[in-house]
Amino acid sequence: MKYLIHFSQQHESFWLPELDTLLELNGVEPAAAYDHDTAWAIVSRGHKTSPFLVVEVPSEEVVVAVAARAILIRKVLELWGEGDTPEEAAEAVKKFPEEIKRPFFAEDVTWSVTVGSAGYSVKLQEQERLRMMFSFLPFKGRVRLRNPQHLFQVFGDYESEDEYREGRLPEHVYFGREVAQGNRDLVAAFDLKKRPYLGPTSMDNELALVMANMALVGKGKLCFDPFVGTGSILVACAHFGGVCVGTDIDVRVLKGKKGRNVFTNFDKYGLPRPELVRSDNALYGRHFRVMELYDCIVTDPPYGIRAGARKSGREGEARIVKPDERFDHMPHTQHYPVEDVLVDLLEVAAQTLALGGRLCYLLASTWEFDLQRDLPRHPCLELSHHSMQGLTQLLCRRLITMTKTCRYDPLRREEYIAACRLHQTSGERGSAFAAAAAAATEEDGGFRQRQQQQQAGEVRSRTPPLAPGAAGTAVGASGGNAAADAAAAAADGLTSVLPRERTKQMTRRGELTSGNVWYAAMGNSRGGGGGSGSSPSNTTSSRGRQTASNNNGSGGCGGEVGGGTPAGGREGGGIATEGEVLEGGGARKSGEDSGGDGDTVGVDRVTMTIPG
Repeated sequence: MKYLIHFSQQHESFWLPELDTLLELNGVEPAAAYDHDTAWAIVSRGHKTSPFLVVEVPSEEVVVAVAARAILIRKVLELWGEGDTPEEAAEAVKKFPEEIKRPFFAEDVTWSVTVGSAGYSVKLQEQERLRMMFSFLPFKGRVRLRNPQHLFQVFGDYESEDEYREGRLPEHVYFGREVAQGNRDLVAAFDLKKRPYLGPTSMDNELALVMANMALVGKGKLCFDPFVGTGSILVACAHFGGVCVGTDIDVRVLKGKKGRNVFTNFDKYGLPRPELVRSDNALYGRHFRVMELYDCIVTDPPYGIRAGARKSGREGEARIVKPDERFDHMPHTQHYPVEDVLVDLLEVAAQTLALGGRLCYLLASTWEFDLQRDLPRHPCLELSHHSMQGLTQLLCRRLITMTKTCRYDPLRREEYIAACRLHQTSGERGSAFAAAAAAATEEDGGFRQRQQQQQAGEVRSRTPPLAPGAAGTAVGASGGNAAADAAAAAADGLTSVLPRERTKQMTRRGELTSGNVWYAAMGNSRGGGGGSGSSPSNTTSSRGRQTASNNNGSGGCGGEVGGGTPAGGREGGGIATEGEVLEGGGARKSGEDSGGDGDTVGVDRVTMTIPG
């Protein structure tokens, strides 16, 4: 029997992995239910994402069970007919087996026909027209708009572009009987805004529920979160019947404050409390010694973006505390590299998961992440599913689901760890996780440290020290065309070309400050501005800042060039005129005498310094 799955329009790349997992949970092979390659082509059609998927399963009970657990499914219809036009769909309904349709036409059955759509809001007149296309169905019972015994629906899948254009025809039309609704009510029930205890990294409630499904959490299964934090993931696991265990290295998060802690959230939802242990996942073997203990591990390891990872010890490996020192011992922690976090997580999963158990975790990466090259692997774990969620222009995060396929051999531990670290040296770009952490630090938090340094008069130049007048020379050369600008930039170490939108963001966050050298590359403009010789501290090098050119293509303002103190920079610098730097000259002049008007309108890109 064919059924139509109507997905919610959230987390599109998670639709099929969650569906596959729930089909497996109910004893149906996903490959037998639908063609995976065709489904991805339909679900992801370029700029347009269709929320409809036709599957074939042995019975209605299966799709009802799948929908009862699914977070990303809105509803499921028993498909009576489909077509590229309403007429084709109506003809398909006429050919649907009569023995299946007949019971719903009885006089004692209440019914209703509604019209739905995706990508377009259908007007009432169009809805009525679509309903009348199926008026040939011989319903004999009473119409009941609210809570009918059987709800029939006409779904139109519309192109999402030109959404304000009227009179559009759907790309595809479906007609069927609703047999189940998804578990979307849980998303509102577990809303983070309603929880008494939260933290800055509390997991999104909808994604936590999806992760619990991906890990096949069920009644009585032992679930483990080694980075439990405020317990958002374990709340979802406990709802589905899991027996939860969580650990975290930060005892302050576990204890909470003002009478609120991790247990408070579980009490609010009437869920059994988890077992919580203050523990370091990097030293898991010292705390837990039972192999193949858990049915699933569901976690959100630290990315080093909002909250950096920590592990026990001050430098190097943590030492064992002597018994007579434990009473007043304050454990030290140190930085925990993201690469090590992942290697330790895979090792713990390989050791402690039961055979067939699942590891489900979130992984931050750049968009250039290569699944085959960059994803850390373990010989005991096999990749089952992979989904991606965009975060920023630089970063995304991926939901990785692995299944334990063979038993862990303690004698091969070093071999396992070496296999996990292969991704850190493979490929030209090396570790994608280090790149993600570096990009995240630059985008989310690095500028705060630079602002603090500036306020304290300890600005660190991001470029090699420039001799007096060098910044003005480089910027003055921007009076040529774009190629000359690039050449002049490269000659002075200005090697990173960034989009204009990116520079706006960096300026707004305070990253483009007097510690940077930047300029606007003009298309064919004459003249350019000199670099400002002002320095935020008494240094011996020039820390120039070039003023941005305006939008009509005129040359930048002439700045002073020179080193030393701010006073020295004002008095000893030259001025930039017509794209050249005039050395010397004790007189201070403003930008009115600098660059000439440009021939080309607009600023295309902005060039900024980077290390090296």
